Amino acid sequence: MEFSLVVLPKTQSELDWEKHWRQKTPQWLQRAAEVALTDADFTSMRQQNVEHVNESLMRECRPTQCKVHAGRGCACLHEVLAGMPCVSFESPPPRKLSCEEFLRAMRKKPHLLQRQWRHWQVGRDIVTEEVATEAMAREPEAILPHLGDTMLPLWVGDLISACPGVYKLLPKCWQQHKFFLYPALEADEDLRDEFLETATKAEVNEWRWARAECLASQPRRRHVRKR
Repeated sequence: MEFSLVVLPKTQSELDWEKHWRQKTPQWLQRAAEVALTDADFTSMRQQNVEHVNESLMRECRPTQCKVHAGRGCACLHEVLAGMPCVSFESPPPRKLSCEEFLRAMRKKPHLLQRQWRHWQVGRDIVTEEVATEAMAREPEAILPHLGDTMLPLWVGDLISACPGVYKLLPKCWQQHKFFLYPALEADEDLRDEFLETATKAEVNEWRWARAECLASQPRRRHVRKR
């Protein structure tokens, strides 16, 4: 009986898999592909998880990912946590920041600001509508670029009308909103000139119509002739 050995070239999918295998595969599984794991190896992996859990508990956070396995589907952490004393992981209630605290926090580490019903979310803390109004008026460059995509209050349009240049601090998604663009065009002559040069004819006409309607809705002043 004769045997023939034929070496076939690897397919592209096999080459891709071999290239990324070591990057995506946990170290323990790579080692298991080379040598047979013993009880000592498994004991060592369990000890790594125990140390990982202890470090997380010292930082007052609950571990969510196994130290050994790449995913979260294994039961290693459940086994380790089952033998641990009960620890409370409840988050402290959010703090209401003053205007100074709010500005200091945004200067140090800007947060994406999301507006809730009557307050703004700043990481884990909150600021009231009054504090947000004061902070934006005092330092618009520290607040306006970080506004989220939730609904903005009407007074932001008033701030844009009163302070030329503030409009350009808004995120791009809000600069495209007509409610903020049109007041900015009235307040900022340079922005208005840029708009007239770069906007389409339809966009310019739409702005002019809206402007005319706004002027027509304003009460007219009566002029009293002197006798």
